[in-house]
Amino acid sequence: MTPSELHIALATRIEEQLTNWKQSLGLPDLLGRDPSSIDHLGFSVDLVAGRAGGGRQSTNYLHIEQVVIRFLFRVKPKDQVTSVRDALEQEQLLVKALVAKWNPQTHLIYESSRRNSLPTGEWRQHEVTFNSQFYLSLE
Repeated sequence: MTPSELHIALATRIEEQLTNWKQSLGLPDLLGRDPSSIDHLGFSVDLVAGRAGGGRQSTNYLHIEQVVIRFLFRVKPKDQVTSVRDALEQEQLLVKALVAKWNPQTHLIYESSRRNSLPTGEWRQHEVTFNSQFYLSLE
């Protein structure tokens, strides 16, 4: 597996497992900051940092990649508390979908979540961080 293949696999898994989620076509770290990237249950996959995890590096080595999944959730003006709770439910569904054993080439470990409201108050942005471990071929 390569980082690019991991990126594709994660986006595909999210779209297959989570109803109405759509991958944003913009830069992943700008999700929610660029008006064209704002969409209910729009998400981005960002591989923010990679490092070697040890092992012999003759033909392949353990690679650990920090993965950040960002998604947006529209807040209903008349029931904001329920919208926040619904967004938290979507976050939990995301974590369950990605930490389940679904790809024999990688293993994802949930690390943390961050949540905030966009300046308009109409959207919640969630950032869910995982560590992915896979063997990167050197051949």
